[in-house]
Amino acid sequence: FLIPISEEILELLIYIISERYESYMSQIESSMRLEREVIHQLCIAPMAHSDLVKNIYPDNEKYTNELESVLNRIAISKQSGPNSASKVVYELKEEYQAYYSPYFYHYVRSDRTKSEEYQMSLRKNEKEKFFKPPRLPALTLLFENLSHLLDSDIFVKICSCLLKRFISKSKLASDGQLLRLLHLIGLALYEEQND
Repeated sequence: FLIPISEEILELLIYIISERYESYMSQIESSMRLEREVIHQLCIAPMAHSDLVKNIYPDNEKYTNELESVLNRIAISKQSGPNSASKVVYELKEEYQAYYSPYFYHYVRSDRTKSEEYQMSLRKNEKEKFFKPPRLPALTLLFENLSHLLDSDIFVKICSCLLKRFISKSKLASDGQLLRLLHLIGLALYEEQND
């Protein structure tokens, strides 16, 4: 009972720190939010244009040409099969794979599982079998103190406690806790470099 709750709390902390792709929160261009959505959709699997539109604009929001420019920048289009009648799908360019986070807030559990499996299949020849957290954009002045959650005494105590439990093979420790904790520590190290 306590393990799932602690995993959810750590995941909530990841969301609080990572989900800053709003112009009032971070120093980003307006297209970066849409770019991030498309990257994470294409990290699940290569997708047809209609599937991307359906996933990104689920409530029949007004579709804009901004999606086309984002797709041209970050994806390549390929035939899904060997014959010419097969549909065209978009596949994420290799250099954009580094922006993948399994803790993307729009992922439901099945999306996360599919994206992790797909990302691992792309990494078969690599020695790296884990997901580094992506670098985050700098916060605006109004939200700059948000990153100090990761260098607070309470966060350091939580890290210490969970790592000790994991090392001692406690019944209250899980792989999910460790993965989330390592993700948060990676985010904290990036924030340290940005300061």
